[in-house]
Amino acid sequence: MLQELLAKIVKVVGQDVTVHFDDEIDVMKLTRYMVEGQRPTVGMLISDQRSFSVEQRRKWWALLDDFAEYTGYVNPKKQDLDEAAFVIKSEYVRETGAEWFSWADKSQMTMSEANKVLNFLIEFMIEHDIPFAMKTWDSIKDDYAVQMLALKKRICVICGGEHAQVAHFNPVGMGRNRRKVIASEFWYMSLCAKHHIEQHTIGMDTFMSKYIVKPVKLTDPQIKEFGIIGRVRKQQEETG
Repeated sequence: MLQELLAKIVKVVGQDVTVHFDDEIDVMKLTRYMVEGQRPTVGMLISDQRSFSVEQRRKWWALLDDFAEYTGYVNPKKQDLDEAAFVIKSEYVRETGAEWFSWADKSQMTMSEANKVLNFLIEFMIEHDIPFAMKTWDSIKDDYAVQMLALKKRICVICGGEHAQVAHFNPVGMGRNRRKVIASEFWYMSLCAKHHIEQHTIGMDTFMSKYIVKPVKLTDPQIKEFGIIGRVRKQQEETG
C-alpha cells in the first residue's frame, strides 16, 4: 500500500538524501514496513517552484503545432494556434481541476506545473494516436515522463513506433547468472524491434550517445503496473 508523506529536503550527500516531514509521522506505522530487515522502496516527486523555462514553452508550442497539424485546430484566417491552445487548455483544466494558465506570464506557472501541462499534452496525443513530428519527438524523448509513457504504452522512445519491446540494461557490476531475477535492479527503455536489435549490436553506451537517450530506473510498483517482470525473467533465461 502506498502512503503519501510531504517533506522538505534538508541535505543531499552523494546518493543519500535527508528530509524533514511537514507533519508528525507515525513511527510505529513506518517501522511495520521494515519486515525482516527489508528496506521499502520510496519514490520522490520534487516540486520545482521556479517559473517555467523558455525550453518548456518551446516544447509546448512544438507539441501544439503537431496537434493542430493533425486535428485541424488552426485559425484559417490568422494561421495561429490559439484554437488548438484553447482546446488543450480546456481539456487540461477539465481533467485536472487546475486553474486556467498562460504561457505569456511567467508568474502564472512554476516549472513543476509546466511539466504537468506538457506531460498531459504528450499523453493526450499518445492516447489519441496523434503523431509527433520527428523533430518534436527528438526534443522530448529523453524526458523522464516520456520514457515512462513509452514503457507504459509500448511505443519506441527513439522513433515513436508502436508495439515496442522492453529493453533492459544491466548496470556495471551486476551479476547476470542469478537464480532470482531482481527486476528493480535493471534500467529500462521501450524500443521497437529495429532499435532494440541496434542497441544490442552496438552496445548500450554507444546507443545512448548516438540517440542522446538513457534508460530509466523503475520502482517495484511501476514494474508490476507495466507488466515487465515476466519479460525480464524470460529474457534473462534466454541469454543465460
